[in-house]
Amino acid sequence: MKKLLFLFVFICSFACYPQSYRLIEKAEKKIGLKEYDKALKLLKRAETDDYGFCGTAKIEALIAITHLKFQIFSETNDAVAMQKFLDEIDFFYEYSNVYSIERIRLAQMQFQNAELDQSILNGLKIVAEGNLFEFGNLVPVKIDDSHALKLYFNSTDVWNLKETEKISYNDALLKAYRTSDYYKLLHE
Repeated sequence: MKKLLFLFVFICSFACYPQSYRLIEKAEKKIGLKEYDKALKLLKRAETDDYGFCGTAKIEALIAITHLKFQIFSETNDAVAMQKFLDEIDFFYEYSNVYSIERIRLAQMQFQNAELDQSILNGLKIVAEGNLFEFGNLVPVKIDDSHALKLYFNSTDVWNLKETEKISYNDALLKAYRTSDYYKLLHE
């Protein structure tokens, strides 16, 4: 009886496990067909699905879902939906600067590059002075009372720059910014 129960649970877990990935794959196909509303509905369902016992499977799925949503809003050129999406991304799913670059592009629609650059520099100085950055990769940058950005910096890269060049943490963060794609975007 125990063997039969084990076999039943084992088979059920495999029957349920790949379903969520199938939803993600279906959403990718819908995006390819430019059926964005259907793709978003599939991705919403995929967000709440069970990905089995492995925690990394859930994380990998959520990263893929986040990327596909980004692709949808990029292709539809819906600035309002993109801004809402970017504001709601969990910092845990940002592993590159792609989302931050889009945040800057959206901000460029409302602010001058010089103003954005100065806001970023001010924000980086505040974060560096408070040593808040060591706890995560996203740096909050206030532009004005009603606008802010979250910018991705790899904290390991900043710390390595600090150690190799024997400079302060603040200087390392500012140097990382001045060599970043963000800086290039604002100074083209």
